Amino acid sequence: MRHYYYVDNDQQFGPFTVDELKSKRLKKSTLVWTDGMHGWVTADDIGELKDILISEPPPIPKRYNSPPLHPKYDPNYEKPQEATGWGVMLLICIMCFSFAITYGAITNEATLIIVAICSLIMRIIVMKEVVNIAEDQNRNTTGWGCFALLSPSLALIIIGQLRKLKNKA
Repeated sequence: MRHYYYVDNDQQFGPFTVDELKSKRLKKSTLVWTDGMHGWVTADDIGELKDILISEPPPIPKRYNSPPLHPKYDPNYEKPQEATGWGVMLLICIMCFSFAITYGAITNEATLIIVAICSLIMRIIVMKEVVNIAEDQNRNTTGWGCFALLSPSLALIIIGQLRKLKNKA
């Protein structure tokens, strides 16, 4: 009478007779060994054990992260790179005016008023442009308009780097 050893969860069990193995509920893929064998084999490879093996389901499929059927972004849209360029230039201009005012290069009250009016006009123009780009990209125009009014240069830089969202259908 043969005695078998089997492996379960990287632990070796045995020796067991075929009758004793019936209660162990071996699967076809369980590794077994008996005297006279050169190495471990699956239980399904041993004819004497085939009648006591339980069926096992196929492996659980791994979740496959396939791209969505409808991509989030429009692949044909070209980013408005010029908006980023204008945003960088505007940021440099704002920094220059800030330094000029801070270090006393601009002290005339009339000049300060003109700079403030120009700044307001520039903010309105930039806000209108950012809202147009946001609309082209299917984005929230109100949020982008508020952002452009508060920080026109950053709004231009950021929106110039974004891709167009697909239409929500």
